[in-house]
Amino acid sequence: MGKSLSLVQKIRQRIQWPFFDFLFKVGLGSGLHKNRSGKRLLVYNGIDADGSTRFNSRFISAAYFEQQIAYFKSHFHVVDLATFFEEAPHPSKLTVAITFDDGYANNLHRALPILEKYQVPAAFFITGIRAISKNILWPDFLDLASRETDKELIIQKETFQKGRHGEYYSKTGKNLKVLCKEEDYGFIDAMLHAFPPNLRFKEDESLSDYWQQLTVEEIRELTASPLVTIGSHGYLHTSLGNILLENAVEEMSRSKQFLEKTTGKAVTSIAYPDGSYSSELVQQARQLGFKHQLLVDYNDSVEAKETDLAPRFSIDPYISWNNQLLCLLRGSY
Repeated sequence: MGKSLSLVQKIRQRIQWPFFDFLFKVGLGSGLHKNRSGKRLLVYNGIDADGSTRFNSRFISAAYFEQQIAYFKSHFHVVDLATFFEEAPHPSKLTVAITFDDGYANNLHRALPILEKYQVPAAFFITGIRAISKNILWPDFLDLASRETDKELIIQKETFQKGRHGEYYSKTGKNLKVLCKEEDYGFIDAMLHAFPPNLRFKEDESLSDYWQQLTVEEIRELTASPLVTIGSHGYLHTSLGNILLENAVEEMSRSKQFLEKTTGKAVTSIAYPDGSYSSELVQQARQLGFKHQLLVDYNDSVEAKETDLAPRFSIDPYISWNNQLLCLLRGSY
């Protein structure tokens, strides 16, 4: 969803959105959905059965996803990733491209059938964790494991305890998830091993949508669709802009090699995990052969002029479809 909203913006939203919903309910809000030219690069993560937000805000239901895709197909100019970067926007319709991050198995089993039904292209950004025999990303592990245990954690000699909202904090008030985004994989790996080894969430089939990664075979199956573009989402889902540059470059290179070997196709786009990048990293990514680089938001106004960089627009699972569409059309929340 881009940069964090200010308190004033959040208050304005709480006032505006119920008012807009009222206008739509009484038939006075149709003008708010007036189509317009422009570009939006949309980012999704996971698709589940019911749009649960009990663990995080990364999932929407298959029914809601289909509602959105059907609307986009009917009202917008939907293009693939390369066209989005390389061509001008439609003169009278919003030009959109669909992207997915994180490489969940549900992207193949729930999202792709809907995309194929409406013949809508999409780009899927996948990590390289299958290359090291992992089947879950660290943020999903942390979200699910934190709901299952209250155990005190010791990570690199620092103690973490669960807070009121179910997240872990150090005794100095540091949020564990935030720390994982600021550290290299050594810290993340220590976090993974700090939890009890007998967690049960992987045995619960009803939770598989919230963590199960695409297998190598499923990545190939996804790639086989002519609607699909495969891109890199890093190697281990570390925040690349926060780690040593040489380590970040190695992760990008290893991810590219893994995906190209797996798919048999060139991988020329990268979506930075958590949108974390630097100007030095952008240059290195270009040298590695990444033609398109996807962000959460630009770090500065200079980068906003670079034609191979683009921010993305997230879907908010907490607001109504009418308000979601309104925000999408105007380009902000």
